[in-house]
Amino acid sequence: MASGLIIEVKASYALNYLIYIQNAVMNRRAIPEERSLKFPYLNSEDWHLTDDNFEVVFAEVWEEMLAKVCANPQIDHNGIVETERLALMKLFRQGYDGIRGYEESGQSFHAWFGGSFGQYAIERLIDNKALNELYAQLSPHTKLSKLLIMVIYDEAILTNGLRKQQSNILVASFHQLNRAYDRIAELIKRIEKEGE
Repeated sequence: MASGLIIEVKASYALNYLIYIQNAVMNRRAIPEERSLKFPYLNSEDWHLTDDNFEVVFAEVWEEMLAKVCANPQIDHNGIVETERLALMKLFRQGYDGIRGYEESGQSFHAWFGGSFGQYAIERLIDNKALNELYAQLSPHTKLSKLLIMVIYDEAILTNGLRKQQSNILVASFHQLNRAYDRIAELIKRIEKEGE
């Protein structure tokens, strides 16, 4: 099978914002002696995140945002934290404090992700050799013409492994991409086969 496969790697704004929130919550809840610090390590108390079943709400918002960016990857840009305000506000308490917390978290996220050490760094640190290996594993066997890999900077722990994928879109953490291309290739092949 001749392959015209194109692989695009993109650090997702929406999903990385959710990972940013997830990690801030995990740092706040960790027992100091058992703490495994995650980025961002900051005081998120002033963000007034919801206390009502945060993990459940987070998983729901993750699935909602994942479905939206998979359906239309073009909406996943530096303004998505504002354009998807209604969905993302579910993570914050209702009222003025929650609104201020949402705005503060968005500003903090943009200060990092919009700069040289956020989106740009994540996309540039992906190993080109490994991407070439993924291409070599997939191209002879796939019917895909394009594969979009949406990179998140850390593991999505609070999603309970929920990764609704399309055959042409894969969400993977930076760490997964740089150490598990063979498993990613198998996952893509399986998803493609299930879609037939």
